[in-house]
Amino acid sequence: MKKKNIPCLISGTKMCFILFMICTGLAFGAADQKALQIAAGGKSDYVIVVPDDVDQARIMPAASLLQTNIQQSANVILPIIKESELQKGVPAFYLGKTIAAGKAGLPLDKIKGWGYLNKAVGRDIFIVGDDAKDEINDKRAIEHSGTLKGMTAFLESQFGARFLIPGEYGRRFPKFDPLVVEAGLDTFYEPCFDYVIGRSPRTDKVLAVALNLFGSTPILKSYGGHSYYDAVPEKEYSKTHPEYFASRGGIRTPKENHLCISNPDVQELMLKEMENQLDKGYQWVELAQTDGYQACQCDKCVAIHPDEAERLWIIHRKLAGEMKKRRPGKKIMILSYSLTATPPVSFTNFPDNVVIQMCTYTPEIFEKWEPFNVDKTVYIYNWGDYKLPGLGPSRTPRYVIDQVRRFLKNRVRGIYICGGYEATVGYGLNGPALYAFGKALENPDREPKDVLEDYVNSLFGEAAAPMRAFYRAMYDRLDTYCLFDCPNFPAGKIASSMKTPEDYFCHCFPANVLNDMTLNLARAMAMARDERVKAALAMVELEFNYVKNLADIFQVYRAYRVHPTTGSFDILSQKIDDRAKLLDTMFTPDGKCSRTLPGGLPLCFSALKRKDAEMNGRTMGFRPPFSWDFANLKEKGILPGSGKTKRLEVVKVAGIKLDGDFYKGVWKDIPPQELSEIGLGKAQNAARFKAACDDKAFYVAVECEFDSAGWLERLKPTGKDGNAWAQECIELVIDPYGEREKHCQIVFSPVENSTFDARRGYIDDPVHPLFAKPDVSWNGEWEYVARIDKEKKRWTAEARIPFKTLEAEAPVPGTLWTMNVGRAEWPVDHSEGGQGRYSTWSPNLEGRDFHDRTSFGEAVFK
Repeated sequence: MKKKNIPCLISGTKMCFILFMICTGLAFGAADQKALQIAAGGKSDYVIVVPDDVDQARIMPAASLLQTNIQQSANVILPIIKESELQKGVPAFYLGKTIAAGKAGLPLDKIKGWGYLNKAVGRDIFIVGDDAKDEINDKRAIEHSGTLKGMTAFLESQFGARFLIPGEYGRRFPKFDPLVVEAGLDTFYEPCFDYVIGRSPRTDKVLAVALNLFGSTPILKSYGGHSYYDAVPEKEYSKTHPEYFASRGGIRTPKENHLCISNPDVQELMLKEMENQLDKGYQWVELAQTDGYQACQCDKCVAIHPDEAERLWIIHRKLAGEMKKRRPGKKIMILSYSLTATPPVSFTNFPDNVVIQMCTYTPEIFEKWEPFNVDKTVYIYNWGDYKLPGLGPSRTPRYVIDQVRRFLKNRVRGIYICGGYEATVGYGLNGPALYAFGKALENPDREPKDVLEDYVNSLFGEAAAPMRAFYRAMYDRLDTYCLFDCPNFPAGKIASSMKTPEDYFCHCFPANVLNDMTLNLARAMAMARDERVKAALAMVELEFNYVKNLADIFQVYRAYRVHPTTGSFDILSQKIDDRAKLLDTMFTPDGKCSRTLPGGLPLCFSALKRKDAEMNGRTMGFRPPFSWDFANLKEKGILPGSGKTKRLEVVKVAGIKLDGDFYKGVWKDIPPQELSEIGLGKAQNAARFKAACDDKAFYVAVECEFDSAGWLERLKPTGKDGNAWAQECIELVIDPYGEREKHCQIVFSPVENSTFDARRGYIDDPVHPLFAKPDVSWNGEWEYVARIDKEKKRWTAEARIPFKTLEAEAPVPGTLWTMNVGRAEWPVDHSEGGQGRYSTWSPNLEGRDFHDRTSFGEAVFK
């Protein structure tokens, strides 16, 4: 047998060597002159020995796993005994830090955490790890099971075992007679990274350990990405200390827990939270702003630095410096995310107790961090139903292995996995990449094609050949998606061509790929004989049928948009019906998943409601064509996208006085324009508007119906440039030049002092930081008045926007603007994860926002 020493960086500088047995064919377990015979002919004289003084609950999973493997591989059950019960002269598997291991001269004091030592001494085999509770005084105990890690590695290298996906049917224990172990076995291992935490296969600890996903760590107190929520919780301080929270538009709001970081009391609460966690025994603690961070706009915060990102860097650096005094030797891990995705520019060094947690980790970003000479960790987004593919596959073995190699090259110390091995991630299509990532954490030198070969051969056995072709066809396309999917390795400065689920499904699953995958899956199912293989193929089939159906719909939708005919519309309608029928076979009438798989195999749909599957996780929303009311469109004879651009006439009037009345005065003679669901679906509540002008301004009046008054209680003034868009509101998007190159955004809510405005497209310098982004610093002069009629369940408003504000000349007859009017409803509050319901005057068939200028309607002045 050959040995290969593979170096793995740890903690930036330390080297460790992992001994891997590289075998081919049926070499696993084959008898030769250098092998120890464990069993033959269904008999064995070996026993499994565990220490007397170790918590048996910690050591028994490793012992039971070894016993099960040998039973299935060699048809013999080895007894499990305590070390004090072992009779002299009986060969044994010694598990954990036994007395015998010490007498054999093994360096027990060097084996810590999730490290292990596997070594053959004479006829005895030692699988030694440290199995204990870490010294962390927290609510949830943190433990390490080094012996279990050593056991999975031993079974893989010596007996050809494989731990591929969750469940009994996700493991493979090949049969051998005789069953042997290499006499020269000597493997010492320490993890390549200080920690790998976040999402892991929680229903299968053995798989998690085999894939080096240990789930928790005594090194870092992690909040999952954001510490502000715990340091200054909204529920505790919003009423007693509103000054702790961010000021937006001149109003302090605790919503979403954004903080006033210039406030000394807020800083002290952050320091106390970090002290509290470090005093529990953690070595590092996370310091991280809220998700979707919105900076406080109070004078003191603005005075820190004009740039919002620099304010965060400056305050977080200050807090880290203070923590160096209060807790010497401990580290503060500062989040580099969203606004702070790139390094600071106002200073060039941090205190030496700082670690940077990178959420963007391209080669360019690593290079930018080099001058700061700080330790780095990463927060990765490889999988999750929040990503563009939703419930489809998102990574390839090549991608994840290259990713781990890049992390090691740049001396990354720890990894937090967002998404990943959770219940809603499908192992049928994502399985090879999930497996490859876990194995790369242990041995990054394995080639992607070899890992895929290993996975397919092990899981699918007699049906491996067509399944190999199945995955390769998919990965040839998926590799391109990965190339553009930041933040791992974007394709240089090239803009991604995959920005929507439609782009993803049409690129990754075109007709020829779907046909190849369908044929190969059918061949594999015909070849399968083993019940475990049949079950694994059933898992793949369920996920593939779901993805195939979506890809089919999107491709027919594209064809319809090229030729919007009744025939192509009917075909699209049938495909949508087919999707409903497919989901009917997967979910009960009350929305619960009705399918299960044998052998504990995972099914991502089991963790979902039907509504989640309809939305493809959290990515798709009710976008066209899924949002279309096909029956209504057929009844009215409407072919979406085939009609003329929406157009209205703007009449010139005089004497408009803003009072919020939609019907009186000049408005009574102006016909209303109806809003519909943004993608031509059915709007939950009706809304309409009217437009007019005088010599100095453009006017819009709106009327919005509502079905429930519950949302009224949540309405609060947000101030100027506050979060008016995050509650019931109207958005006016106006291009006063009619060129569809730039527009102004004006937002108001049904309550007073709740506005937001911005401009888009006015900055044309590509190196400007706001190029292609909204310029929220623009503050146009405009006004509105709103009124709410609870009895009639409607609210109305009038807005006046001076032409001067829009930097436009007063229109003359025939002047053409482009514009849209949108309404956002929030049945569930935005801060609680609610999804907005959007309606517009001119529908947007391509997206779910109001800013697609190609979808704007036309306003012609009379």
